[in-house]
Amino acid sequence: MKTIVLYSSYTGKTKGIAEAVAQGIGADTPCVSLDAIPADIDTYECVFFGCYIESGFIDAKSQEILKTIHNKKVAIFVTMWIGPYSDDIAKRLRRIVEFLPQGCQIVGTYITPVDDAAGDQQEREHRLAADFAANTMHRLMSAQ
Repeated sequence: MKTIVLYSSYTGKTKGIAEAVAQGIGADTPCVSLDAIPADIDTYECVFFGCYIESGFIDAKSQEILKTIHNKKVAIFVTMWIGPYSDDIAKRLRRIVEFLPQGCQIVGTYITPVDDAAGDQQEREHRLAADFAANTMHRLMSAQ
């Protein structure tokens, strides 16, 4: 299944998670920032889209690009300053999904909480993001 990872990153945190997601999918999976989206984006069967949430909202560039993604299968991953078990997380993820055109199927969602107090969790965060991607792809391939 032809798959690409797109991301928006402010501090580099989401970029690191995006790179881990791409590794979880496979070594040859393109991982590009929203500023470098390939012209053939519509030929991808699946898009993993990563962005950051700040003050409850995603950045304007992500909002703009999400509206143009017409790929059938989309997996969303985010970094945010809130725990993944917050009551607000479903609302925030829903806001992201609402930017996508009708017809897109959400095949997975993943949250990486940003918490300076937790210390250096980067290796663990990247491993979990790669596992999310591998598991999502396994489910998609099994359904075919």
